[in-house]
Amino acid sequence: MKAIINNIKGLNKRRLDCLMLYAIVATIPFTISLGNLAIILAFVYVLFTSKKEFLKQLKKYPRALGLPLIYFLLILISALFSNDIKTGMKLVDKSLFFLLIPVSLIGLSKQVDYKKVLLFFAKSTFIATIILLLYSTFITIKTGEIDRLFFHSFTQLFDQHPVYFSIYQALSVFVLVKYKHIGTTANRLYLSMIAFLVLGIFLSASKIIISIFCVLFTYQLIKEIKKGPKRYLSITAFLGVIIILFTIPKLKTRFIEGFEYDLNFSPTNEVAKATVFNYEDKHLISDIEIRYIFNSIGLYHFFDDNKILFGYGTGDVQDYLDLYYMQYGLAPNWYEGYNIHNQYFQVLLSSGFFVFLFFLYYIFYNVKQALRRRDELSLFFLIIVLLVFFVESVLMRNKGVVVFVFFTSFFLIKNLKHEDSYTRNTRNS
Repeated sequence: MKAIINNIKGLNKRRLDCLMLYAIVATIPFTISLGNLAIILAFVYVLFTSKKEFLKQLKKYPRALGLPLIYFLLILISALFSNDIKTGMKLVDKSLFFLLIPVSLIGLSKQVDYKKVLLFFAKSTFIATIILLLYSTFITIKTGEIDRLFFHSFTQLFDQHPVYFSIYQALSVFVLVKYKHIGTTANRLYLSMIAFLVLGIFLSASKIIISIFCVLFTYQLIKEIKKGPKRYLSITAFLGVIIILFTIPKLKTRFIEGFEYDLNFSPTNEVAKATVFNYEDKHLISDIEIRYIFNSIGLYHFFDDNKILFGYGTGDVQDYLDLYYMQYGLAPNWYEGYNIHNQYFQVLLSSGFFVFLFFLYYIFYNVKQALRRRDELSLFFLIIVLLVFFVESVLMRNKGVVVFVFFTSFFLIKNLKHEDSYTRNTRNS
């Protein structure tokens, strides 16, 4: 009888573990408050019910917590040594997920069915996309403004940045293609889900995500679908959809104007020689030009101010950027408060060379494990995120931190567990 009771308790514990993990992935595509609540509840649940299991798993995979924890502590130290500690602590608050998420995943990882978790995430992202499509269509009809279907307006309901939301959508498409074999007629439902997710990616209108996604998705179709008419039909259909979507004036304009580059700009420490952008100049600056301006200003003054070792400080970096933006006529009003729009340079300017090196190692270790296990989904995710890092300071926003930390930790634990299992099997054979 006692054994039966223990089995029931164990079964309920496994179900609760899965429920907590599903709650996290289900809420990622939705509002910040809902997603944060799910992560905090999972963290508290692990602390109170799974401490022994957490410590046992942590001994096996220490880097799954060690890398994000060290990075979090480095951000905290940088914030505490800033002049504006209050501003620095705001980033520390967002960066708490470098601690909460790995602890939760390690504590819940013993009974995880990774395939089911990823499919659950994909379905949740699909539902979120449908809700956004319906809502933005309603607002467009109501207002008569077609712009409400695109970019920030498209994801406004959930207060999500369109770049991050399109990352969820792209990963969801990759998951559905890998696990649901869309080349077979039995999975028409999943084919429909993929179609809506692809539409959502284009409506989110992130140029870099669309570009990377088209390349990776074409590669995945070639790899996953068996040779024959279905492969060629799928690729032809996808390319046809891309061509049709690019005939939409709003999308076409975003790509053409966004990639325009006609700029002659060099930063300087001599105010009298600085290029000062007037109203018309600022109005005509393209997306790629403004990123070049931000990056060149940040890097030039970073070296000129001799902040190489420890950076400006997490709490002070934006004040310095705003000061230099003003020197070139980019602030106040226009670009005041804008970060450097490059995650690699953001880390370098904020915390200096040593933290930057650790950040690169953190990334490299994840890439190394994904390559070692030939984990296609992990590699696709990392390729997208690491390229987006060149044009967005992803880890300056809550959802950016959550999606990066969750999926790097999720895939890393998955790959480390497979490696550990392979080692034990080899030893026993």
